[in-house]
Amino acid sequence: VVEVRELVLHSVLVAREEVVHRLLAVLDGLDVPVFAPRPLVELRLEEELRELKQAMASADPARTEEEIGDVLFAIVNLARKCRLDAESALQRGTDKFVTRFNRLEDELQRQGKRLCDVDLAEMDAIWDEIKKMTNDQ
Repeated sequence: VVEVRELVLHSVLVAREEVVHRLLAVLDGLDVPVFAPRPLVELRLEEELRELKQAMASADPARTEEEIGDVLFAIVNLARKCRLDAESALQRGTDKFVTRFNRLEDELQRQGKRLCDVDLAEMDAIWDEIKKMTNDQ
């Protein structure tokens, strides 16, 4: 049963990948220059963000999830247009977040506090300082 499930999952993933590759081949023929002012992919991302905000305002979890998927797809397409690997960018962003979060906890420990001891305003102030320090490096 597990082998069948894995085979089906693999087949679905391969089929999705093939569809995406066919779509990207078409899009490559329609693309505007990578760093053109307000390229089509940026406009699409803005549209998807508007739709996400509307879905969130509707408090419909299924619609919100669908729109988050659309935003993620648009971001991946934007990364592709910029000739960047979206997965690598996400990994670096996640690594940066983890580093900053660890520094936040270290700073709170230095002050004799724990994360659960501070309010959001204090946490944001420390986070902003950490961000400033890491952006300057």
